[in-house]
Amino acid sequence: MYAFDPERHQEALERIRSFVSDRGWEVYHSAENLAKSVAIEAGELLEFDSGIMAVVMNLEEDNVGAVLLGPTDQVGEGMGVRRTGRIASIEVGEEMLGRVVDPLGNPLDGLGPVGGEKVRMP
Repeated sequence: MYAFDPERHQEALERIRSFVSDRGWEVYHSAENLAKSVAIEAGELLEFDSGIMAVVMNLEEDNVGAVLLGPTDQVGEGMGVRRTGRIASIEVGEEMLGRVVDPLGNPLDGLGPVGGEKVRMP
């Protein structure tokens, strides 16, 4: 068994980040609520070629699990996916009260954009 070495871990993360920078990746499998894709950080937003977003939830040795934030029929095997470099978050404020929004904060209630002062919440 190996002991965790924070310095080597950080070095490996930096090498991986530089390698994946500005590269597109490929979806290996598709499922109703889960897409297997390549990414780095848990909670990071991914964007598929179709424009559908996903949140990285599961980091494993040979794959990454992501929850889709849109229609599953618009994501398929072999489709390109890229890292956004952003952790999933939403802007919130008083104007959000009573509104219906998707997981990214986009209004779904037909009442137009959500206005007012907002604070980004992780």
